[in-house]
Formats: sequence, C-alpha cells, structure tokens
Amino acid sequence: GLALHPRKISVTPTRSGVDVLGYRVFPRHIRLRPGNGYRARRRLKRKVGLVAQGLLRAPELQAALQAWLGHAHQAETHGLRRTIVSGLGLTWGVCDTSGVAGRGLEQQSTEPPLGQPQQERTR
Repeated sequence: GLALHPRKISVTPTRSGVDVLGYRVFPRHIRLRPGNGYRARRRLKRKVGLVAQGLLRAPELQAALQAWLGHAHQAETHGLRRTIVSGLGLTWGVCDTSGVAGRGLEQQSTEPPLGQPQQERTR
C-alpha cells in the first residue's frame, strides 16, 4: 500500500551521483557534498577562536575535529582534510589526545616497508 510522491522522485543515470547522508555517491567513488567542506572549515575556525579565548576546552575542539575528519574520511577528501587542518593553524601529524577517546591526528610511520620493492629484487 505504499506509494511514491510524484514530485519527489526522479529517475537519473547513476553516473550523475546520488545524494546520501552528506555524500555524493557515484558508481566508482564517493565525494562530499560541495558545501560540506566550507561549512566545516568555518565552524572549526570559530571553535579554534573560542579555545584561544578560553571559552572552549581543547578536548572539545579535538572531538569536533575528529568527528568531521571521520565523516570526511569516508569520501575522497585527503587533500581537503589536510587543507582544513593546516588552515586552522594545526599540524596534520601532531595533535594532543589528552582527554579524548581515539587516536587523534597522527603521522604515518616512517619505518620502511618489509622486504624489498619488486623492481629491486635480485633473481
């Protein structure tokens, strides 16, 4: 007995993407909606200012930052995430994690990979 609303449906090719939960989902990749990064940057900059004024605790800023980074991580946004974090005056590889569950921002290990690359293997 369910019916679709006649003005709220549209049939479009999948290559044009589908809006779902803040993302634009395409057949081979996922992107954030266009305004998502702008709003996140504006909101996080305001929170950084509140921390500088002493009106907000640093762990609360980090929780907000980690929440957005977790959301954005599901899409192809590595460059956007790096730009937003550096634009806040924070360092991408260093972040204080005291008082906040989770790992915080970390730099990947600088250890070399195990074994030798295929191109340099001796036969």
